[in-house]
Amino acid sequence: MSRDYAEKEREFIESLKADTGRDLDGWMTAIGERNFVHRNDTIDWLRQQGFLFAWASWLERIHNNGGQPIYYDETAPARSPAQPPRRPPAPPATTPPPPHRENLSISPPPPIRIEGASVIRFPGARPASPAPPPRTGPQPASPPRAIPSEVMAVVAGAKAYAPLAGFLIRRISETLPATQLRAGRQYIEMRAGPLPYALLAIGGKDLKLAFAGPPGRFDPPAEKARLPNLGAPLSPLLTHMLSLSDAREIDEAFLETLHAACARVQK
Repeated sequence: MSRDYAEKEREFIESLKADTGRDLDGWMTAIGERNFVHRNDTIDWLRQQGFLFAWASWLERIHNNGGQPIYYDETAPARSPAQPPRRPPAPPATTPPPPHRENLSISPPPPIRIEGASVIRFPGARPASPAPPPRTGPQPASPPRAIPSEVMAVVAGAKAYAPLAGFLIRRISETLPATQLRAGRQYIEMRAGPLPYALLAIGGKDLKLAFAGPPGRFDPPAEKARLPNLGAPLSPLLTHMLSLSDAREIDEAFLETLHAACARVQK
């Protein structure tokens, strides 16, 4: 599997110059010049340059790895497709083990080249939007806890939406650090006490977030919660629902909605 990731990463890196006008070093310099405080800020900015979320996340991971590829060894000669892979010889006992390289939960789609393009354009990509205003919403009171492995297993089950589900879980963990995540068969429940204030249902076409909304009021895009295929009874506290398909929907207004839901349940 890591060999497949290495090949995808090699193709991604080698196509950057033709697709975007910048090679890997150019993007590493551009990211470094902006001095982003949070890794998610880097991903947000890369998405505004035309990257899909999966590729923006991968490029941010390379930057966080000191500008070095996660899987692809640039010093190794390219392997012919017809040549079977060879198992590398075992290192001598005195040789230290190679550094651990971060794994990804999902392989992003291959890029499509467009001649003369100055910005990456992938299938389903939206035009770049202006830079967002400085964040004035809630900030994390303390460092978020590590996300439980069983929760990440449910996130991986989202397949094409796994990067979006993982991004949502991380943002909630950062802005509501008291949140406890509980994994179900195809959902992740969020609690900040004995009662749930939100629940993320994992689907093949989108993600649905049920939450405790204002009684009797459904302001678009929120609608009445209905999750018939959840596999477990939905808490009567979770009255509202949002359908999510893009990371840009997880903005400060969205996080304020979850803050209000959490406070509403704890009253």
